Amino acid sequence: MTPGDLAREVGKSRQVVWQWLSGARIPNAVSIVRIARVLDVPSDWLLGEPPTCCAERVVSLARKMADGGDGPPYGQDEEWRTK
Repeated sequence: MTPGDLAREVGKSRQVVWQWLSGARIPNAVSIVRIARVLDVPSDWLLGEPPTCCAERVVSLARKMADGGDGPPYGQDEEWRTK
């Protein structure tokens, strides 16, 4: 998933997502819930310490987004889901 993909999924511009990723801007509560749904992680993970089950996936997605590469299709990462 690219930052552009995330932007489309949460209804924000790519610029806003890049500002989130760079730390220049913080998403509001509604955006946090939408981001959590898109990334298939608990919303409280985005606000604090990640549960072990989600940490690897989120780190992997963050690296792919930083590199501009595509991650697995949303909901298609079955290997991660079985860990």
